[in-house]
Amino acid sequence: MAANFVASERIENANLKDRIHTAVETIIQAQQAAMTAEMIGSAAAAGSSSN
Repeated sequence: MAANFVASERIENANLKDRIHTAVETIIQAQQAAMTAEMIGSAAAAGSSSN
């Protein structure tokens, strides 16, 4: 988010600004999905090893 705010202040081209915003949002969503998958995988592994 902070990178997007800094970029918004310095970039005049609206099209480029939109592209950067979309890229940042995509990266954040990918990171969140990876962390969720890791937590689910860890929980599944812990559950199966306790049986």
